[in-house]
Amino acid sequence: RLAAWNMLQRNLSWLVQIVQNTAQYSRLANIEELDFEVMDTGRIFRDVVDRLGHGWREKCLEVEFTRPEECLAAFNPMTEEVFLDVFSNAVEFSPAGGRIAIYVRDEETRWIFSVRDS
Repeated sequence: RLAAWNMLQRNLSWLVQIVQNTAQYSRLANIEELDFEVMDTGRIFRDVVDRLGHGWREKCLEVEFTRPEECLAAFNPMTEEVFLDVFSNAVEFSPAGGRIAIYVRDEETRWIFSVRDS
């Protein structure tokens, strides 16, 4: 019964997270209502990695972060939450001792962000 209860709690927590994410991302649907500011998105991603440092260090994950010196772009401040979701998923689903690689690439008219995990 305890195992079933724990599974129920995990699934409920997962569903709550989905609802919260859906509500948050639905605000992105109407771009005219969003505020944009010039931000160094590479720095934001670095801050996200630092914020989740306990989680990835506890699992002995290797985190590689490759980015240009500056990654300035007009972004909505909610961008950090998107990065946080992506990186936290990589931490959660990587096996202990695994590796997470984050790449930020400048393609002149856009930035390409990628996260790969083991």
